[in-house]
Amino acid sequence: MKLLKYIFSAAVVLLAACNHDPDEIVVPDTDFAIASHGDVTVSEATAGEQFTLVWSAARFGAAMEVNYTVSAEARRGGEVELASTGERSCSWTVAELLRALDYDRNGDFRIAFKVTATAADGRTKEATTEVGVSYSKVSYLWMPGSYAAQGAAPSRLLQFPDQPGKDEFHSYNGAYKGFIQAVHDSDTFTLATAAPGTEGATVYGAGAEAGTLAENGAAIELEKGLYFVEADLDALTLLLVPIHTVSLVGDAFEIGWSDTATGTEMTYNGQTGCYEVTLANVAVEKSYAVMFNHQWQVDVPGTDQKRNIQMCGDKNALQLGNFNPNLTTGRGGEVKFSLDLYDWNYSIVESDPSVKEVHVTGDFGDVAWTHALAPVLEGNPDNDTHWGYVSMFGLTYGFKFTYETPEGVQWVGGTVAGSDGLYGATLGGDDNLVLPEGLYRVDVNMADRTASFLPLASVGLVGAFNGWDVKACAPLERTAEGTYEADLTLDGEFKVIFDGAVTEWKYNLGGDAARLVHDGGNLKAEAGEYHVVLDLTHTPSLTLTRK
Repeated sequence: MKLLKYIFSAAVVLLAACNHDPDEIVVPDTDFAIASHGDVTVSEATAGEQFTLVWSAARFGAAMEVNYTVSAEARRGGEVELASTGERSCSWTVAELLRALDYDRNGDFRIAFKVTATAADGRTKEATTEVGVSYSKVSYLWMPGSYAAQGAAPSRLLQFPDQPGKDEFHSYNGAYKGFIQAVHDSDTFTLATAAPGTEGATVYGAGAEAGTLAENGAAIELEKGLYFVEADLDALTLLLVPIHTVSLVGDAFEIGWSDTATGTEMTYNGQTGCYEVTLANVAVEKSYAVMFNHQWQVDVPGTDQKRNIQMCGDKNALQLGNFNPNLTTGRGGEVKFSLDLYDWNYSIVESDPSVKEVHVTGDFGDVAWTHALAPVLEGNPDNDTHWGYVSMFGLTYGFKFTYETPEGVQWVGGTVAGSDGLYGATLGGDDNLVLPEGLYRVDVNMADRTASFLPLASVGLVGAFNGWDVKACAPLERTAEGTYEADLTLDGEFKVIFDGAVTEWKYNLGGDAARLVHDGGNLKAEAGEYHVVLDLTHTPSLTLTRK
């Protein structure tokens, strides 16, 4: 959003009075008005831009000093003085202005401005205008508490628009909404307007009555479980809805859109912090949604109210409410679903539970399209991501990602795009993946079917023998057999380093020499001279032969 610049022109009346004392010259009254200002859109990117209000000179019939007081109506009512000046304009950042008027929530508003001109003799004039504001700035409430792991950032609530919705379930009224997972038998939390440790944050706790908030109130208590949270800082109210079941419904599953059928309930995994379920016979490219408490509109205990909190939309940025587009399955058959409700943006990941190890299988080196000989990538089965370092020299027809299932080896191809600096790939289909031959850092996400390939220019050793100087590592040279070798004098601990002069410790291998892993522990060698052989054509390994 670009703030418009405004030029306000006023008629200037020139009088010729050669035979009069200048002090007796009378300047006629002219209209006193504020220049029209276009509507303002507030976002993360525009909150720091300038908002300028401009007005014409107020004339009082004689030349005299005039002071101008600028005020505006606050969101909660009442007039707030913003500035007092002898000039005919004032500027603020958009954020400063809205903060002064307490416009701190999403929605569409009209702000009434007034400029009061006060002459030296006490006479006054007023000019008014209105400016429309569309507020779409992301705003959070933090929930620090005992449920969060030591050192972990707390969960947050997201503020929703201050505008009427389609019906009683879709009207948000500027409240903050989200989820909190109590992991102990008894947990506590508070609400804060900024991240922990931020100076000037306002903290809210339990009010004197159930369901209310108070500044600096006592910590709010929770029993173990998942809760939907809704906080209104205007009304100082807090809604906590216990969530007993989290399930999946839709055309992608055998139960369809039934809100009573069972079998798709998700279970909380304390190690991953996600709700998970593995389902068979999932239909690919079919719609689905996340449902809570087996209800489309979840009952609020002790009231006749309901909340529309089913989740749809983008898998990486789930949204509350069924007015968002449904989710669509990206894979079929047996699928593992992992739902992360710890913090906005909430997300859901689909993965293949049978994928334990992903190989890079092609016609490079002596791999010869043999799955068993191909390098194995490291992996995280919880989110179906895999990574590693692969030397692919001698590529002719390319490669594919392969993994074993009870039905046999599965082959995943795709399409590569990019340049010398970084290549990316969209996975799927029968086409081989093709790259220029070379040494690569490989990252693949089998859940969202993407991969990236970063070319690496060098590999070597760094350790106690060279003072751990990554910018002066001992280089290993590629041989005709595809291994990286050197004769080196080693003494004590060391690691394998890639492009150390450029990226320092970002890309390294360590751990067990028979199966090196990224960022693994230091390797060790007794003092002496060694012939070093690093194999990156197969699963990474290091061999030291003492000379």
